[in-house]
Amino acid sequence: DLPNVLDELRNLFLGIRGTQVIPSMFVFFGNFTSRPYNDFDSNLIKHFKALADLIGNFSDIIQNSKFAFIPGPSDSGTLPILPRAPLPDYLTKPLKDKIKNLIFPTNPC
Repeated sequence: DLPNVLDELRNLFLGIRGTQVIPSMFVFFGNFTSRPYNDFDSNLIKHFKALADLIGNFSDIIQNSKFAFIPGPSDSGTLPILPRAPLPDYLTKPLKDKIKNLIFPTNPC
């Protein structure tokens, strides 16, 4: 939910676009917000949509890479027990609508 994160990811993807080597996987570790998630707060869905839109601009990366999103201790759908459940579908729908090579594991995997 911090604006500079998307800017830095854009820079990373632009840098990768200029090379011959595209990573086979990108792993994103939660927490996915800077404050504990509130189930009534739809901001995380908006942020995942913005991330999906950003990644969607890089077709070479989408075609050749997988994306894993591992929940952190303060992410929605996680209880204070291990393993933490995967991120819930209602949060990840914006990503699933644009990117096909997604993995939503438990934590620890």
